[in-house]
Amino acid sequence: KNFPTHIMKLLPLFSSALLLLLLLATIFESNSFQFDLQVNHDKCFREELALDIVVLGDFDAGNSYNTNLGVRVLSPSGKLIWNKEQVTRGTFAFTTEERGEISVCFLDRARQGVNVPTTHVRRVIFSLKTGIEAKDYTAVAKKDDLKPLEIELMKLEDVLEEINTDMKYLRNRESAMRTTNESTNNRVVWLSVGSLAILLTLGLFHIFYLQRFFQQKKII
Repeated sequence: KNFPTHIMKLLPLFSSALLLLLLLATIFESNSFQFDLQVNHDKCFREELALDIVVLGDFDAGNSYNTNLGVRVLSPSGKLIWNKEQVTRGTFAFTTEERGEISVCFLDRARQGVNVPTTHVRRVIFSLKTGIEAKDYTAVAKKDDLKPLEIELMKLEDVLEEINTDMKYLRNRESAMRTTNESTNNRVVWLSVGSLAILLTLGLFHIFYLQRFFQQKKII
């Protein structure tokens, strides 16, 4: 059966939209995982982030009658951003104020007066979203009455903008590293020249000293 011409013309558009949706589904897949936390041992997760990046974290450790869970978030400079003690689950959100590596650390301590074996572990479910992953597009869609395809296009636009920002950051880092390398090379060259000049000076001094010594001893 032959399809109408106008439908055949729209097929490439539908195919592109489908590929776009599949791509975004892959990009926005939740960064959630599970891990076992040993009692009285901390475990930290680190993420390299740029400036002014939204961070959204969510964790769930379930209930425990023997231990207390503590969670803290540190900035690249070691500043305490978020800290909670004796929690079982929670959510934290903040915007980075400096560029670098943030740390999210979990520590499960034995409760006071309770003897907990060292083999005791606690299962923690942790999810960390950054940048556009942390943006609530559902709220944006409700506020602006956007259609699903418009939301996906907005996501793609944000993805491209974030990629562009990362590329600019990498170019700046490359430029800074190149400048540092050139400066180091110049210093090495001048250090080599200075070392050679010192060696030549010492050599001439030794020749002059030995000549004077032999002349005084009337050897030459």
